Amino acid sequence: ENLNAIRSELEAEADTQIHALSSSLEQMSSTALIVFIATVLMACTAGLLITRSVVRPIHLIVNRIKDIAEGEGDLTQRVDQDSRDELGELGQWFNTFVEKVHGIIADVAIGAREVAGASTQIAASSEEMASGMNEQAKQITQISSAVEEMTASVVEVSRKAADASTNATSAGELAEQGGQV
Repeated sequence: ENLNAIRSELEAEADTQIHALSSSLEQMSSTALIVFIATVLMACTAGLLITRSVVRPIHLIVNRIKDIAEGEGDLTQRVDQDSRDELGELGQWFNTFVEKVHGIIADVAIGAREVAGASTQIAASSEEMASGMNEQAKQITQISSAVEEMTASVVEVSRKAADASTNATSAGELAEQGGQV
């Protein structure tokens, strides 16, 4: 009988401990489920915050670059570079690039204005030279006409001199004949 009593007591105690363990296991399962759900919620929230903090600045940079590329090409626009992370560095280097391109284009514009000014001066000089050449052509035409007139005069003087020489020779012959008579 003692054994039965001890056995009964042990069985009762085992049932009590099994029941306590079962309750404790259910409670731990519930706690683990709650902790798991809370962890998943915190991970999702952290993921959303991280995504938002990374993707939003990237979208801002993309939109600014798109505005510059599709718009009037306004190279005075810059990307915000407030953050001290990789995105801030990206913005800083993009701004440096745009500044250099802006400087190059400004230099090209200055060079184009200088070339336009020089071409205007060259055109004015060309017009002046053309006018001078026209004037020289007129003077050459006048000189040519004067030379032709002088040539005609020289020919006329030469013809008259020849006539005078012929007349003088005839007069000399007549005088000689007159002196012989």
